[in-house]
Amino acid sequence: MRRALRFIRRCLTAVSLLLCAGACLLWARSYFIGDGFVWKPGDAPPYYRAYAGRGVVRLGSGRYGFDRPPHFDYFPDPGPIPRTGYHPGTLADRLGFDFHRGSDSGGTPSTNVLFPLWSAALASAVLPALWLRGVRRDRTLRRRADAGQCPSCGYDLRATPGRCPECGSGRG
Repeated sequence: MRRALRFIRRCLTAVSLLLCAGACLLWARSYFIGDGFVWKPGDAPPYYRAYAGRGVVRLGSGRYGFDRPPHFDYFPDPGPIPRTGYHPGTLADRLGFDFHRGSDSGGTPSTNVLFPLWSAALASAVLPALWLRGVRRDRTLRRRADAGQCPSCGYDLRATPGRCPECGSGRG
């Protein structure tokens, strides 16, 4: 069971590392080229859109009739548009986050969520950072054990049986 959990944790860490690298690449790319996607899954009115530009991702949905459903479209934007929030001056807007439910310029209902790409990179970097910290800790413990040192404080224990006289911990 422990082996399976360790395998799952390592797989999640690898996926998280890939997501972090992808978010960082998209973040850098978004200042040079904006990427937009529109997806209309069927004949029903809702459609979904995504746009990444100037370090921000805008996800949204709306109700609009397309001529040819199902429909998927990609449109590169050589001059990415600056981020425009719906609630200027708020702390969330200054950090790059925003949410809006209302109607678009044509009067059709729409929903938009804005978030900065740095937040996606930061969130997906947590598992790899914890893994790296564990690797570093294991390497330090192994190096101290091989040198005959206390695993907690590094005090030389070669001439001292039992507990460490410096910190009081056991030999590990």
